[in-house]
Amino acid sequence: MKSALKYLASGLILFTAVEAFAHPGPRVHLYLDGGRLYTGFEVENADSTITVTPGVTRVFHGDLASIATFGWTTQFPGFASTPGSVATPVVSDGTATPLPEGTVYYFNFLGPLRYFSSTIDPADSLASFGVAPDSSALLVTGTDGGPAESGAGPTAGFQIGTAGAIGSKWHKHLRYQIDQNHNSLPDGTLDSGFLTPADGQYLIELEVYFHPTPETTLRTAPFYILFAKNVPDAVTDLSIEAINNSLIPEPASLMLLGGGAAVLLWRRRRS
Repeated sequence: MKSALKYLASGLILFTAVEAFAHPGPRVHLYLDGGRLYTGFEVENADSTITVTPGVTRVFHGDLASIATFGWTTQFPGFASTPGSVATPVVSDGTATPLPEGTVYYFNFLGPLRYFSSTIDPADSLASFGVAPDSSALLVTGTDGGPAESGAGPTAGFQIGTAGAIGSKWHKHLRYQIDQNHNSLPDGTLDSGFLTPADGQYLIELEVYFHPTPETTLRTAPFYILFAKNVPDAVTDLSIEAINNSLIPEPASLMLLGGGAAVLLWRRRRS
C-alpha cells in the first residue's frame, strides 16, 4: 500500500479552496480557455484544501490495488471543474471562463487499452505500449450513463454530470478496473471466470467535450491515464515522463503547456 500522501506546496500553486467532502488524491481539472476545453492537474490535499496547477496536463496516473469483488481497481484520477459563476483558475493568457451550470461531460475512448509488461524498466515512449493481453479492456463504473468499456478502436465512452455541485466546486471519482476476457459484470463486480491481470503498466487514451454547448467548444486534446499494477513509483514516473515527451502539442495549446511536470512533482513529494 502507498504511504501517507504529501501534496504540492510550491510556487506551482495557483489557488487553494476548501471542499465539503474529502477525497484526497489527484484529479483531472477540466477548464475553459479561449473557447477550448483543456485538461489540467489538481490534487485534494489531506487537509481538504485543493491545489490547482496552471497549464495543460495530458498524462495522468492511477495505482491499481486489489479490492474484494472488484479485482484490480482504482478511483484515481478523479475529475473536477468549477461550474457556475466562480471562474476557473486563470491560465497564461488570462481568459479562463467558468463552465456553464449543469455541464455534462462526455468522454470517448480513442483506442484500445494498451500495455507495457515491464515492472522494472520504464516505457521509452508511447510506442512501447502494445495491445493489452487476454482481450483486456478498461471498465469504468460510477458514471451517469452506466458502465462503459474500451473497445478494439475508438469507442463512445461515458458521461458525467455536474448537477448537485457543492457550492462553486464539483468533482467526481469513478471506478476503473482491468477487465480480462470481459469477465466483469455490469456493476463492476467479477464473475467466476475472473482472471488476475498481469503486472505492468496499462494505458488508455481519452478525449472529453461538454454539453450544453459541445458544438461551440473544441474538445480537449487527447489525454492519457497510466494505470500501474505492482510497478515501483520510480519506474512509473519515468514512464509518465517518456509518454509526455512523445506527445506533440497542438498549436492552440502550446502557450498553455506547463502542467505536465506537476504530476511528477506531486508524486515525488509523497512520502
